[in-house]
Amino acid sequence: MKEQNLENVPLIKGWDFKSRDYSDAWKHGKLLTAQIENTNTCNCDCEYCFRGGNPPDKEVRFGNEISKSQLINAINEMSNLGVRTINIIGAGEPLMDKGLEGLLAHIAGLGIIPVISTNGSMITSDLVKAFQKYQTSVILKLNSLDPKLQNKLVRRNWFSEKRDYGLKLLLEAGFNQPCNDYRTRLGVNSIVFQENKGEILDILRFCRNHNLMPVMSTFIPAGRTKDRTDQEVSMSEFIEIAKRAQRMDAEEYGIKYERLLPYLGGVPCTQCSKSSIYLTISGDILDCPGQLHSYGNIEDTSITETFRKNRTMNDNPNLSCPPRLDYWGRTNQLVPTQDGQPK
Repeated sequence: MKEQNLENVPLIKGWDFKSRDYSDAWKHGKLLTAQIENTNTCNCDCEYCFRGGNPPDKEVRFGNEISKSQLINAINEMSNLGVRTINIIGAGEPLMDKGLEGLLAHIAGLGIIPVISTNGSMITSDLVKAFQKYQTSVILKLNSLDPKLQNKLVRRNWFSEKRDYGLKLLLEAGFNQPCNDYRTRLGVNSIVFQENKGEILDILRFCRNHNLMPVMSTFIPAGRTKDRTDQEVSMSEFIEIAKRAQRMDAEEYGIKYERLLPYLGGVPCTQCSKSSIYLTISGDILDCPGQLHSYGNIEDTSITETFRKNRTMNDNPNLSCPPRLDYWGRTNQLVPTQDGQPK
């Protein structure tokens, strides 16, 4: 695996691995990171949702959801495989899970770092205390600095105000303050698309000025955006934005990196390293959220068996995004690359 220089890129606790961590985990058949879903319910209705079809504002369980005990058993199995970080990413809004604190407690009790991806609109002082107690890193949704556009994207006219309040609570609690063993515990997730591409550098500056890790990329080719949409930016457009971000980071912040894919700002993908696994709320086992087919289901196979069976010599040395590259190829948008980076 080619060593990627990540030393200068601010990453949250739980994503701050070195390239050798990924290669060592792959070499020894260990998990490094995992992603899980804890609820299908959501209080937003994002037009770009990679899961798609979730019933907003309705506490309705899917008929094929795995039980909480099955989820806990799966987490224990991931722990036995050596996982160091578990990302809670959906399938709806994770904070709508009434058992969230117990889930965080279980993950942290195994010595695993919890990372939660949330739209941020339901964050309270009590939740912030729970995040602190279980040393949880948090990634919030921030697709636009314009409240009207942000609200339009999630189809909720109240969203920006509530999200901003949640961000305020986390900043006041010092989640963006560096510590001895991490640079930050707070990040923001931004989808780069036609309506907001002109403000992406401003969002990146907001991240740099507040010590937030940016997770900024194109639509995940799954769910509502598995097919090409009018709002998406092409691969070539994204690469040009990434190059401008790269220059801005170097000139204004002294942050230098070579990586342009899949995230802006030099941030690596922790999910497509062949040392990761993604467990959906229905028990399907995948590589990552962008994968459209399942390797199996925990109802009829184990995570350990599936993980080991599907490890291949393709260890994704550049920590790029195979689903996006596959999508760009299928839609004739692929830009020639060398060593995972655009020429």
